[in-house]
Amino acid sequence: MRLWTLVALALVVVHATATWLTFPPFDVDWLAWVAAAPYMIFVMIAGTRRGFFWLAWLGGWLFFCLGFSWVGCVSWLVVVLLGAYQGVFPLAFALLQRRLAAAPDWRFFVTAPVLWTGAEHLRGIAFGGFPWLHPGHTQHAHLPLVQIVEITGVAGLNLLVYAVNALLAWLVVGGLRRGFGAVLRSPAFLLSAGVTLAALAATWSFGARVLAAADPRPGPAVAVVQGNIPQTVKETGQSREEILAIHRTLSYSIAEPYDLLVWPETMYPYALGRYPENAAEAQLLARALRKPFLVGALTLENDAAGVEREYNSAYMISPMGNLVQRYDKFHRVPVGEFIPLREHCAWLDALVLKASELTVIPNLSPGRSLRTFELAGRPFGALICGEVMFTYLSRSHAAAGATFLVALANDGWFLDSGELDQILHLSVFRCAELKMGMVRATNTGISGFIGPRGEIEPLVAADGKTREFPGTMVRRVLLRERETFFARHGDWLGESCLAAAAGFALLLLLRPRPRAPSQAPPAPPVAPGPPSA
Repeated sequence: MRLWTLVALALVVVHATATWLTFPPFDVDWLAWVAAAPYMIFVMIAGTRRGFFWLAWLGGWLFFCLGFSWVGCVSWLVVVLLGAYQGVFPLAFALLQRRLAAAPDWRFFVTAPVLWTGAEHLRGIAFGGFPWLHPGHTQHAHLPLVQIVEITGVAGLNLLVYAVNALLAWLVVGGLRRGFGAVLRSPAFLLSAGVTLAALAATWSFGARVLAAADPRPGPAVAVVQGNIPQTVKETGQSREEILAIHRTLSYSIAEPYDLLVWPETMYPYALGRYPENAAEAQLLARALRKPFLVGALTLENDAAGVEREYNSAYMISPMGNLVQRYDKFHRVPVGEFIPLREHCAWLDALVLKASELTVIPNLSPGRSLRTFELAGRPFGALICGEVMFTYLSRSHAAAGATFLVALANDGWFLDSGELDQILHLSVFRCAELKMGMVRATNTGISGFIGPRGEIEPLVAADGKTREFPGTMVRRVLLRERETFFARHGDWLGESCLAAAAGFALLLLLRPRPRAPSQAPPAPPVAPGPPSA
């Protein structure tokens, strides 16, 4: 194996491992500011060497396999395939960056953060999108930095993190080639470093002002029930009465006054819709407690063509026991809730059952419209499980007048893994983007309340645990404070970076490649002249 291949392999592996450590369960957030630099150094030194394509893809594949290792609780085959697909996006960045500007200079510093942020945005929207494990998410605990997302979305933090990494990569490669002193004294590097520090300072200063101007608006008191039902029990369908009894007992045990009772996703164990009699237990509980009741349940009903459809739903039940509102999950999770291309590939069912922990083939239908609920004249939006990933859903609720969000989730699939923390941190950004509070009601954790600036108050057990225990929590959810720039304009920065990347790619495609110099024909032999005197 050539020396360059060993060095390149080491760089992409260090990048993948360091980036993995920036996310839960490790949560070493400061590493994010240097973790992408090895990959950028790899792009800088690669030149036209063979193996670049596969090494660039390998770095992404390895990181995403590590980052999504919690999916292995359901299927390790899905981990491998998901990593293979997600690895395409850093590969796209690497290929474009190498063609555009790979030298350690100001052009790399300007273009690399834009291109990689654009690739991250594309990863969040392509084929339904999976906007998870963005570098900006690692900064969830630094609330002064987080506040910038009310203007830029998480793309703003992505851009900042990649800018610092690009500066470091420039320093390392340029220093090894020309000397570190020469790089540190160069006007271009000093200007780039100054711009980066100014951007960081401005972001922190903006966030500090937002936090200092906080004016919390307490809303309804919400009671959250966390039943801690293992997925193995839930999937058998043999313990429906036990599941119901656990949640009912916890609900009756709540002593504090509250305005809304919330159970997590699908924790009502009987299907509703075409079986209205199955709602009897939920209606009885609402009447007994004399409180509005928001509960997750499956819905079975026939569509206009008479075909039975199944939905992942949230139901609002009035204190009188009436089913007054319903929201069907709008954005489904592949494999967990439906199998892509199943209609065209009959063999997929058998493969999924053999390669995963699933016992039945999921076939949930998407919701047909986005609906908000209402509590005492205050509209609020519901997000079910992975829907907290998608900004367009939370923004749609805000546009419909929602004053707070309620997220229902069943993360029992993923046991005590980093997934529980990761999805909680995603929720932080949805709140900070819209300056809107959120209630999180989950089966196994992490339940709790998130404020409009991303401050978290989790449900904690007596021994300090935040997951895999039954419990309840009552708090007043904080209402939406104001309309933000992000609420009005969405992911404008991510879209702009993606558009810039597409524009650069188009220019490279249209730019004529330099032709190899043509060889001149050999000169004809010169006839010997007359002998000199």
